[in-house]
Amino acid sequence: MKKLKLLLSILALTFLFTGCSDDDDGTVVDVIVSRDDLSTLATAVTTAGLVDTLDGEGPFTVFAPNNDAFAKLPAGTLEKLLANPEALANILTIHVVSGDLKAADVLAADSLTSLQGKILNIELKEGVAFIDGARIIATDLDADNGTVHIINTVLQP
Repeated sequence: MKKLKLLLSILALTFLFTGCSDDDDGTVVDVIVSRDDLSTLATAVTTAGLVDTLDGEGPFTVFAPNNDAFAKLPAGTLEKLLANPEALANILTIHVVSGDLKAADVLAADSLTSLQGKILNIELKEGVAFIDGARIIATDLDADNGTVHIINTVLQP
């Protein structure tokens, strides 16, 4: 009886942590909106008018600056960008690459080209991955239309 209870507990925990299926991930926008540490990015994506694009078929790989990354911008920069949706969209599309690239795919590349057209250099320094100087701090957040990786710096043109 103890073995049965243990087995049922393991199955329940597995179901809890894996969910019902991969179809429940939502889009890259849903992944961003679902995370408290990406709330500034969620606001920026909405303000820039990129929700419909990033909710689209994709696939997209998003290098998502966390709230701390936005906080590191010079004083007043975020406010100026939020007041200028076109400039904000230009900055945000630097963070998006066409294709569904997992961490291994990113690390296998020397560089990637963003939707904005900027070449993003990939480096591995002492076991830490960087994209265009930003540290990649969390990887492989799955979405139905791509993957989100969290970075610690807002990428610049």
